[in-house]
Amino acid sequence: MEWETKKYAKKWVVILIFSFLAGLIGGIGAVVFRLMIEFFHTFFFSVLLPHISFYVGGFNLGYILLPAIGGILIAPLIMYAPNIRGNGIPEVIEAFIFKDGTIHSKFAILKIIATSIAIGSGASLGREGPIGFIGASLSSITTQLFKLPKEMKKLLTACGLAAGIAGTFNAPFAGAIFALEVLYMGAFSLNLVPIFIASITGNAVTLALLDSASGIVVPSSLGYAISELPFFFLLGILSGLLAALFVKSLYIFLNAFESSQLSIIA
Repeated sequence: MEWETKKYAKKWVVILIFSFLAGLIGGIGAVVFRLMIEFFHTFFFSVLLPHISFYVGGFNLGYILLPAIGGILIAPLIMYAPNIRGNGIPEVIEAFIFKDGTIHSKFAILKIIATSIAIGSGASLGREGPIGFIGASLSSITTQLFKLPKEMKKLLTACGLAAGIAGTFNAPFAGAIFALEVLYMGAFSLNLVPIFIASITGNAVTLALLDSASGIVVPSSLGYAISELPFFFLLGILSGLLAALFVKSLYIFLNAFESSQLSIIA
C-alpha cells in the first residue's frame, strides 16, 4: 500500500513538473507569435504599403492588396502542406482525440509561419485559435522528445493550449476552462490542476516578457449602470445571431470558392 502511494505521488510530481514546463513553453510561444505578427505587420504596412499605395476618393486602396499579397506568400506553404489551413483549434481537437495528442513539428512550424503572415498582412483573422494551436503543438513536441505515455501527451497538449490562450489574452482562468471545455468536454477532474498550473505559468511568462498579455487597454473610468443590463442581454442575443450568420456565410463562400476554378488557380 505504501509503495502504491509513493508511486502515485511520484506520478503527480512528474505531471506537475511537466505542466509547469508546458506553461513556460506555451507562454514563450505566445510571445514569439506576437513578435512574428508585429514583424510581418511592420513589413506589410510600413515597408510594402508605401510602394503600392494609390488613392481613390481619399481612400488608399493599397490596403486591399496587402492581405492578397499575404495570401500569395502563404499559397506555396498550403500547396506543400494543405492541412495547415484552418484556425488551429480543430487540429488540436483532432490530435487530442485521434492521435493521442501528437502534433508533428513540421506541421506546427509551417502553420505558425503561415498564420503570422496572414494576420500581419491584415487578413480578417484573430490570434486566439492560432495561439492555442501554437501552445498545444509546442507542448506536444516536448512530450514526443521525452517519449511520454499517451495519456500524459494528451494532458500536456491540453496544458499547452491553456497556456497559449492565457498568455495572449491575460486570462489564466479562461485559458484553463477553455482547454478543459474544448478537449475534455467540460468534464472536471484532477486534470484541472496541471491545466491551471500551465495556464497561470503561460500568463506569467507573457507578462514578464512583454509587460502586457492582451495588448488591450481598458479605460479605468469604464463602468455601467444597472438600468443598462437589459441592453447587454439583448446585445448578447444579437451578437450570437450575428456570429451564427457569419459562420454560415463563411462556410458557404468557402465551399463555393473551393468548388470553383479559382481555388485551382490559387
